[in-house]
Amino acid sequence: MRIAVIGAGAMGSVYGGLLSVHDDVTLIDTNKALVNHINSEGLCIAYKGEDRIYYPRAAVSSEGIDPVDLIIVFVKSPYTDAALSAAKGLIGLDTYLMSLQNGGGHDEDLLKYTDSAHAILGTTEDNGHVLGLGHIARGGEGRTNIGTAGIDGDFIAKLSSSLSAAGFTPILHDSVSALIWEKLTVNASLSALTAVLASDMSFIASCPDAWTLCQALIDEVTLAAESEGVKLDPEKAKENVKNVSLSNPGGITSIAADISSGRKTECDYISGYVVRTAEKHGIPVPHQDSVYRILRALEAEKPR
Repeated sequence: MRIAVIGAGAMGSVYGGLLSVHDDVTLIDTNKALVNHINSEGLCIAYKGEDRIYYPRAAVSSEGIDPVDLIIVFVKSPYTDAALSAAKGLIGLDTYLMSLQNGGGHDEDLLKYTDSAHAILGTTEDNGHVLGLGHIARGGEGRTNIGTAGIDGDFIAKLSSSLSAAGFTPILHDSVSALIWEKLTVNASLSALTAVLASDMSFIASCPDAWTLCQALIDEVTLAAESEGVKLDPEKAKENVKNVSLSNPGGITSIAADISSGRKTECDYISGYVVRTAEKHGIPVPHQDSVYRILRALEAEKPR
């Protein structure tokens, strides 16, 4: 397949690099130094104690590139619309757009540029972080969950084959709504609180006051999910979040790192998505609303 990956951060690089072994992949990123490095030196991905070099093409824009079979969006959520608008030349009549981004509401972004038969929502359980320019650490193999409802079966089979050949584990779902909401139980509670409190991940479950607030946030996520027809078990969600917190001493979430560095966060697609969904159904979520407003205020501050 001809694939364009928009956003060459940690996850975009992991997917773009591994897929480039068997598919024709172009990484698109506005960081000119990174693009030049990938084109001249390749993309280095560290995994299980080994560094391996991959050779996708890289470009700062889609100018001069013909429409592709698949676009995978890996920019930060607030920049999705601008990134797809700039990449409109890549979108042909048979181009599929796939989001594996954090949070909810990405279907609205994709549907500005294609129809529902070509918009694929998914989640990834893979992880990675940037070690340096063109040097990424892949943290471990995870599932790539793909929503298949309304999507051509032949294309889904082709997509699954490409992901499998690249070393990912594709899991097909009629709908990924439940998976998106399950991920929100972590991101809109634990992750959001680490940014508000400027703390590491383990602090949330180890501090009684922080954990009480975290549990209230989880309860409100499950209420919002239920209003959308997604039934989650709040007690299982709390157990999972607690385990994630305690097993990551010193761990810094991306949203906390963004606030600390003065970068725009994905809070509109995380806490904000929970708040907007609850408001749509007339459900009060005061803790989520307060945390969302604090995050927006912190975004407006200078880095701490």
